[in-house]
Amino acid sequence: MIDNEAKKFELLADYFQRIGNRHAQTHENSQDVVLCSTCFPISIYGIADGQSNKLFSELGGKLSLQVATEYITKHGIEKLSKVPYKDEIRFHIMTGIRSLLHEKAQECQTSIYELSSTLVLLAVDLRSGQYMIVHLGDGVIISVDKEIGVNKNEDAIQILSPPENGMTPRTTWLTTSESALNHLRLCFGNVGHYRRIILASDGADSVCRGSNVSHRARKLLVSGSRRDIGDFISGTSYIDDCSVCVIDTYPMHDIFL
Repeated sequence: MIDNEAKKFELLADYFQRIGNRHAQTHENSQDVVLCSTCFPISIYGIADGQSNKLFSELGGKLSLQVATEYITKHGIEKLSKVPYKDEIRFHIMTGIRSLLHEKAQECQTSIYELSSTLVLLAVDLRSGQYMIVHLGDGVIISVDKEIGVNKNEDAIQILSPPENGMTPRTTWLTTSESALNHLRLCFGNVGHYRRIILASDGADSVCRGSNVSHRARKLLVSGSRRDIGDFISGTSYIDDCSVCVIDTYPMHDIFL
């Protein structure tokens, strides 16, 4: 049972997925993996985009999210935020992911590259609102400010964690890339500054293409409900698999007023 005295934030989330046309035409499943879970005091939201044309990329995405989740849950966001050398955190997370992927590849009698995925993860401590982002490759995390300016649809939107692509928009770094450790990004902050946070895979181009949030999506992300956003996504066609997780943040003192 959760102690509401200790809990300072309530997070309400929904996620929406559409299979991309490429996979729909061949009757394949989406290779995106979405995670929404809470083990008090930490809530975890993540998207792992499995590499196309790989046999076990969906499984690889699940395992990568699992490793990052277990590491953060074990150590706690507050403690990790105070680690002076963040490279140490990056090393432990990436080493844990690669170790589990190697183990699973041997079990499946395949190459580790068949389990390749990106990783976009947001962890939040519900007692303080402190968050931690773990991000490898493309995909994006968008925030909507609690305080809205005069030009509300423009002023409220920020890119909390942008996608990182290679030489072209279709290339990026994956959990199995040799230089993955150098591209695994960490970020800390507090959800108290935002009233909504959105995670999106790179296939959700109607919402965000690269770091550019579309004009129509801006209005929905700022003023629409989570259901409005879901209806928008379900009514749009996508080339690549599309996954979006929308998280609304509520300070507990606002709920009880």
